[in-house]
Amino acid sequence: MSSIFTEDYIGERELQGLLAPKPTVQQVIVPTLTESESTAPLFSQVYEEFLEFKVNKDKLSEKIQ
Repeated sequence: MSSIFTEDYIGERELQGLLAPKPTVQQVIVPTLTESESTAPLFSQVYEEFLEFKVNKDKLSEKIQ
C-alpha cells in the first residue's frame, strides 16, 4: 500500500501482479478421426445405375442422354 502513496508505480504493478489470480492453463484435446472402410458405393457406380434406370424407364433418346 505504501507504493500507492509514494507514487512507486513499478512497485504497485508488482504488488498487483502478486495479488492477481494466476491464469490457469487449459489443455485442449482435439479428437482424432479414424478412417474406416466405407461400405457405401462410389458416386460413379450409382450414377451409372441411375442413368441406366432412367434410359430404360423413360426410353430416353441418345440426345437427351
